[in-house]
Parts: sequence; structure tokens; C-alpha cells
Amino acid sequence: MPYINTFDRLAMQQGRQEGRQEEKERALHEKLASARQLLLLGVLSKEQIAEVLNLPLEKVTQLTSE
Repeated sequence: MPYINTFDRLAMQQGRQEGRQEEKERALHEKLASARQLLLLGVLSKEQIAEVLNLPLEKVTQLTSE
């Protein structure tokens, strides 16, 4: 295994953190897209959508005003 200095280790940690943050943002975007589609179908209430997708009710409510 090659030697990894402190600077390289910090850079790798920062890269992992940025990757995790990007994944969280992508997951939220996908959840909001799903919520929009469910709202358009009109089968579930806002409360049900928020619960199923594990989103705050406020986020789902904001989608109806967009």
C-alpha cells in the first residue's frame, strides 16, 4: 500500500464528504419529483405523500404552489 500523507488523506475525506452531499441532494431531488407526480395523480393526500416519501409536509405543500 502506498504511503498517503496528511494532505492526501484530507483531500480524500473531503472528496467523500462532497460525494455524500451530492448523493443527498440527488435523493432529495428524486423524492420531490416523485411527490410532484403523485400530486398530479391526485390519489394520495399531501400528508400521505410526505409520510411515504419521508419528506416534510411543508416541502410537499410548496410543490402545489409551484
